[in-house]
Amino acid sequence: MKKFGKILCVLLAVTCLAGCGSSSSKEPVAPDTEFQGGRKSNVEETKEEVSVEETTEDVATEETTEEVAEDTQSEDGLSLESDGTSTVNSTTIDGTAYYLTDEAMKALDSLESDYHKIKWGVVYSPDGMDGFVISIAPYMDGDTVRLLIAFTNLYNEEVFVNARGDALDSNGNKIGSVSGYELTIGSGNSVLYDVECKGTPTGEIHWETIEVKEAKREYVPWEGDWQLGTDANGNYAVQWNLTGDKSMDLGFVRLIAVDENGYICGCAQGYGGDPATSFSGTEDFYSGMSGTPADIAMFANPFFKE
Repeated sequence: MKKFGKILCVLLAVTCLAGCGSSSSKEPVAPDTEFQGGRKSNVEETKEEVSVEETTEDVATEETTEEVAEDTQSEDGLSLESDGTSTVNSTTIDGTAYYLTDEAMKALDSLESDYHKIKWGVVYSPDGMDGFVISIAPYMDGDTVRLLIAFTNLYNEEVFVNARGDALDSNGNKIGSVSGYELTIGSGNSVLYDVECKGTPTGEIHWETIEVKEAKREYVPWEGDWQLGTDANGNYAVQWNLTGDKSMDLGFVRLIAVDENGYICGCAQGYGGDPATSFSGTEDFYSGMSGTPADIAMFANPFFKE
């Protein structure tokens, strides 16, 4: 069992907080160009390339997102049993600050998920947990700053995660909290949390505890697609579908609208309900929509349940 407490992450630059949306207006703005969709990915079992469907509607587009099934028994890559003594390097790439080992950075770069669609402000691993990555991106919800936080598993096996921390302002006051309890996070997968801040965050998270160990459930690889459009009132909404090859407890689906530079425009969330092999829904953006969305990053973390 690995446990870590009271880790302070580096500060997000003030300029990053200011640049997390091109506009604070919550009035819906129809996209002036068709969405281009995201990166294509491969399903490990079939090696078939996923095609991006085009639509004739002016305000909607579709994209296929696929999570790659990982061999959790592989001895390659980062191991949960490692002692985490590798050297952590500090580097900044396109405005994102990374504090990772070389091996973790390589594993992060190779992710096939929608992780890289989002413009993260800071990315780091807690001490002794090289394969567990925390990423933070700020965005605006009207006049309120929110922090989107991702837990990404770079280990070569599924992991259980229990973590709790608080977002701080410049005076060290707690202005928002994040709590994650995941029975499993699939290898190469990310779980997202949204923190509403009652003040201006620095980007610093005071972690009271972070525990990462062997998973308690079996992760189910999935395939998903989405379509973004506007309803009769001109408000943005996103339709989504998700399927897996086993009965699964889906939990939440996170759908993050980003602009052409990866900055967050708005967030939507769906829920899977009873265990099944496929799910679908239509969601509004609970944070409103600032700026003009150019893409959707889709995240889910289902586990096997009959």
